[in-house]
Amino acid sequence: MQLRPEKRETAYTFGLRCKDMLNLLLTKVKMSENDATKRAVKVEMRNDTILQTYLRDITQFGDIGHRVRFRNPANIEVALSHILEEENFNYFTKLPNNVNKTDFKSLKQQTPLIQSLYSNNTKSITGNNPYFASNVHLAPVPQCFRPQSSHRSLQRPQMQTVLPVSQPRSL
Repeated sequence: MQLRPEKRETAYTFGLRCKDMLNLLLTKVKMSENDATKRAVKVEMRNDTILQTYLRDITQFGDIGHRVRFRNPANIEVALSHILEEENFNYFTKLPNNVNKTDFKSLKQQTPLIQSLYSNNTKSITGNNPYFASNVHLAPVPQCFRPQSSHRSLQRPQMQTVLPVSQPRSL
């Protein structure tokens, strides 16, 4: 069997193929070998062989392969985690930096919904919203809920005199 990266294959998918091959080889070793010491030696040899194959071939993927190989991973799982770290780092460094680059001229000042409802008392709330019926309209806002225009109209409430409980009321 020969493990080589295929065309248009990423370093991570190649690592997964290597890991699958390792699992196949380890299953074969565990089923065929009865002696525990020989089985342990063969398992260690297969792990090393797959790891060396993977580290040799990931250099074809460029800088990612070299950086993972430089880290000297202990097994194929650690190598795959290093590959994911490198791919994530490369992805986030290539994203455009949009911090503090907001174009405030393109932002439109939006009026709050409540303010727009008070400005036109019979405004339909449907708009382009398909979830509302087209014949639904808001009722006019009663005068008692509208804010007073001046503070002079506010009056102090009249206090009623409270009689003690012991004195009866006279009609």
